[in-house]
Amino acid sequence: VDTYLIALNTLRFSVLALNTQLPLSARAGAHFAHRPCYAAPPPRSPFHVTAMASLSDQDAGGPTTNAEDQAEAQALQEAGQANAAADADTEGEGGESSASAALDAFSAVLISENDTYKYVLIKAKDPATNAYKFLVRGKSGADYHKDAARPTLNELSERALTYTVLGGGRIQHDSAAQAILIYGFSYGFPWEGAPRHDISAALVKEQYPDFEVTTSDEGY
Repeated sequence: VDTYLIALNTLRFSVLALNTQLPLSARAGAHFAHRPCYAAPPPRSPFHVTAMASLSDQDAGGPTTNAEDQAEAQALQEAGQANAAADADTEGEGGESSASAALDAFSAVLISENDTYKYVLIKAKDPATNAYKFLVRGKSGADYHKDAARPTLNELSERALTYTVLGGGRIQHDSAAQAILIYGFSYGFPWEGAPRHDISAALVKEQYPDFEVTTSDEGY
């Protein structure tokens, strides 16, 4: 029996010694060989990316929101909707393709460059023709989304045009990289349902055809 135990221990230590001489990759290969490989997820829409890695490094800066900001944003929204309600009986279907010299005076995209800032998406309407147009407005230094929207909303009201602020978020514009990222949300102008950054991205792409334009529903 003693001779058998001595032989067994000698064999065990011989195996351990041999294992320590193998490369780490060889010893680990058997351990990980059973783990399954997962295919990459299917591609999203042409504009959509999950960009939290890049957003996490960005300093959004500036105020986020407060009661006064939200009250002012709500007042601006209600002013545009009140005008729209007053014109609800206007005949005709209209649409973006309908003629409207009043709407043609507004550029579809007015945004700052080489910065990260707040933006809004506005749907403007001409009651005379029922034509409508989407407007993207973003401005460096705008503390709140209402500050990015107010100049255009005031001008729309002065021209007797109605509007609805569909929502907002942020734009990251980088001329050197020829890249524009549209993402996030707005407390003052919350989206109804899913964010429509896709509409904003399509308009921005027309304005910057040589840029890579992407969107993300994440971030703030």
